[in-house]
Amino acid sequence: MSPQLNDQDWLALNARLHGFIAKRVANPDDVDEILQDSYQRMQNNLGQLHDQDRFESWLYQIVRNRIIDFYRKRKLNVGELEDLSADEPTEDFTKELSPCLEKMIRHLDPADQEALEHVHIKQLSIQDYASTCNLGISAAKSRVQRARRKMRDLFEECCSITYNAHGSVSDIHQKECKHCEPDVACGDA
Repeated sequence: MSPQLNDQDWLALNARLHGFIAKRVANPDDVDEILQDSYQRMQNNLGQLHDQDRFESWLYQIVRNRIIDFYRKRKLNVGELEDLSADEPTEDFTKELSPCLEKMIRHLDPADQEALEHVHIKQLSIQDYASTCNLGISAAKSRVQRARRKMRDLFEECCSITYNAHGSVSDIHQKECKHCEPDVACGDA
């Protein structure tokens, strides 16, 4: 059984997972590595997912386990980690944001579009993305991070986003937006 998510849903889920990890791991390279390892674990263990509706919670559990393993490998104190479930989303904004993400990604430079497509939609590791595009790993990481920042900036132009105390999205309302069409409502559905 595999999850039935479209490209925009994957982008939105990936952004949430990336933020979840980044709040617990300081080094951006380690964040990317944990995220890629989590996706690999997901692929290897999809047969263990018996309830399709629990896919996101199941994936968050994999990510939490990867974060704990990260700290254990480095002999860091796992007990000092804040509650690992604290930022797990209580409301799913994926469906509301999906129409906007597809339109916004078209406003990025071709190199940024390519970076997001390879790493977030096709779910290539940074290393595989670097090899595919004949880039060094450092250049590939920089390109992906730049594309993420630009996408976030476009998204913040389009929507008024409220964050909770943990930095997770708690509410979204569409502003006047030059990137989305008038009939597409982000967060105001």
